[in-house]
Amino acid sequence: MKSNLICMLITIVAYLILMIVVGILASKKNKDTSDFYLGGRKLGPIVTAMSAEASDTTGCSLQNGCEFILSTTARLQFQTFSRTAITITNIS
Repeated sequence: MKSNLICMLITIVAYLILMIVVGILASKKNKDTSDFYLGGRKLGPIVTAMSAEASDTTGCSLQNGCEFILSTTARLQFQTFSRTAITITNIS
C-alpha cells in the first residue's frame, strides 16, 4: 500500500480509539440517565442557548436542503418535459 493510505488509516484508527477512550471516561461520570440527558443540570444558560441554536440551525439546514433539491428536481423535470413536448410538436 502507498504510504499516504497507511498514514490515513493510522490516523483514522487512532481517532476512533481516542473517541472510544473519551466515551468510556465520560460515561463513568454519569450516575443515572438525568446526568446523561441533562448534563446533571450543571450546564449554564450560555451552553444551553448554544445547544438550542445548533439544533435549530441543523433542522433548518436539513429542511432547506431537501426543499432546494426537490424544487431543483421538479424544475429540471419540467424543463425536460417541456423540451420533449416542444421537440414532439416541431416534428409533427
